[in-house]
Amino acid sequence: MVEILTRHLTPPALPDLIRTLMPEQGAVEVQRDRPGKEHAWHAHPVDETLVILEGSLRFYWADASGNTETVCRQGDVIRLPAGIRHGSVALEGGVVYLIAPRIVELGGGGTA
Repeated sequence: MVEILTRHLTPPALPDLIRTLMPEQGAVEVQRDRPGKEHAWHAHPVDETLVILEGSLRFYWADASGNTETVCRQGDVIRLPAGIRHGSVALEGGVVYLIAPRIVELGGGGTA
């Protein structure tokens, strides 16, 4: 099940956040998308956690309940299980986010 945790993080200490997101071995990706950039429908073979650092995006996904979409903003966290079809479009001003190759519990915040 995809989880969107809204306003989950207030401007975090970036080094601590990165350490928390890091896998046991490997890297965390930093992604910047210009306004209008779309990552069309796709799926990944691994779990992911995305943390919105700046800007906003429209995130959409398909699961057993059908197609869903929401707008994610700075501080929001997306926990995305492997195999879920999804996509995104960067909104006005673009978006910068971190991608961890696993589901990460970050504590606090609400779910959309």
